[in-house]
Amino acid sequence: MSATGIVESRSPHRVAGDLSRRASGALAALALALASVRPSNAARGQSLSMSLGLASVYDDNLLQYSSNQRDLFLSGTKPDRFSIHTLDDLTWSPQVGLTWTLDRGAGRRRSLRAHFSGDLHSKNSTADLRSASLSLHESFQRGHRISLGYYTVPKYYLRQLIAEDYVPPFPGLSRYHRAEFGLDIGSIAWEHALGKRLDLGLAYQLENRGYNSDFRERDSKTHQARLSLLLSGPDRGNSLGLLAGYRWDLAKGEDGDEPEAPPDADISYHGPIAGVEGRMQLTRSRTWRLSGEATYWLGYRGYDSNRPGDPYHFGRSDVIQTVESGLRLALRPHWTLRGFYRFESSDARLGSTAPPTSDVGSYRQQQVGVGVEWSYAIWRQSRHEESDASD
Repeated sequence: MSATGIVESRSPHRVAGDLSRRASGALAALALALASVRPSNAARGQSLSMSLGLASVYDDNLLQYSSNQRDLFLSGTKPDRFSIHTLDDLTWSPQVGLTWTLDRGAGRRRSLRAHFSGDLHSKNSTADLRSASLSLHESFQRGHRISLGYYTVPKYYLRQLIAEDYVPPFPGLSRYHRAEFGLDIGSIAWEHALGKRLDLGLAYQLENRGYNSDFRERDSKTHQARLSLLLSGPDRGNSLGLLAGYRWDLAKGEDGDEPEAPPDADISYHGPIAGVEGRMQLTRSRTWRLSGEATYWLGYRGYDSNRPGDPYHFGRSDVIQTVESGLRLALRPHWTLRGFYRFESSDARLGSTAPPTSDVGSYRQQQVGVGVEWSYAIWRQSRHEESDASD
């Protein structure tokens, strides 16, 4: 699941291209301006750093349509069911981050980070989105750390869905309406060092999705608990992580006008997740370092709907797999470049009341992208300078 300011007064079909060019120009200008600032040479204490980034990602199945849905789009016979112009797209993602760090020595460190980003689509601006996050990290002696996080997406476009309660004022008008939701995620994580190279992680997050008025029955809260083990190499340039967890999605399942036929969709589900991720340092020098990354995720969703009249969720189960690999080049002291490839598949088994030819929920999606990030410490204050200021 990828996610800035959008010009509301302009045509949505022209915004993405204009903003992608403006965003890249603004980022470059700001980077040159900040490069002229000379930070203090203090080694420890407080610091304030900024990061600017721009990524470009090609996605061959932007809204994760199934094979039958893709064929229907290409046929052009049901235009009311789609608000996009193409199945694939090129996305530009500008981002900016600001991090305050307090280093107290002996492994004790506190950092507060704010991050803002957006996804601007070249052809399908209807799917544009912006996101923001805030995180607090507290590190203790012996490698222990606690983290608190908040992430928000004000509007996330899902796709066109049937608005069950909508009655067209004239025959022939479509009942397919835009389905979108606001997403808020709160998280807490604890990392505990079991040894010099082995870390244990425990994490919990709560996701809240609130849909637009036509789809209030889809409002949901998702709970996720996760356990992880991370084995690191001598210099932590190489690592292998094992992750396992469980997700519970509790959807509202009703919109206040019950009973009705057909019943509202109940998208509640539950199921385990598991993954493995690795990082390997390929080569390095005094000024740069090249590393490779690989990740595999497996998830299962068993849907909880007990309504036979809800054919696309009753008796349904999904198996979702994700594979990602990438290369990361770090150029000291300011630049990081990354390229990646990602493949995701979902195989959905529908229940007995679904049409036998339906493949809803099954899809294949490929993404390939490149990104660049520039970071710079715009202010530093050493512990010695803090002591002098307090005297």
